[in-house]
Amino acid sequence: MQLKISTDYAIKTILYLAKRGEVITSGEIARDMKIPGKYLINLCASLRKGGLLQTHQGKNGGYSLAKDPNKIRIYDILSSVEDCIKIDRNPEDFFNEEEDIVLYQLKKFYSMVQLKTDEIFKSITIADLVKGIDDEEIEMPQELKRLIV
Repeated sequence: MQLKISTDYAIKTILYLAKRGEVITSGEIARDMKIPGKYLINLCASLRKGGLLQTHQGKNGGYSLAKDPNKIRIYDILSSVEDCIKIDRNPEDFFNEEEDIVLYQLKKFYSMVQLKTDEIFKSITIADLVKGIDDEEIEMPQELKRLIV
């Protein structure tokens, strides 16, 4: 699974606004985060629809967070900008263990990975990223932790 560049930009934008804690213009966000301006405006529209950003009109207008950073989970951002955040391309397919043990085991594996992935995305907030997260705070297999470091 690879997240879209839009998702990376969305997380960076939300994180930037959380750190600043004020209304910031789209031009300033685009410049500081090195995101193309028009792309950022479209991205912010999706984040606003997702209830994560608010827009401010007028001379001192721009964007700010619509929620406290403690209430914005990475999963919420993904849900706002990703079409699908599923590991398995066809989660509705069902294989009977007796019919095809290999595909049945593969489906079980995909389901397990999906549950763990969702659990991690739902457990980390923007506030966690602002303060910095420790590997020990996230429950995952040691083999996976080694890949991340």
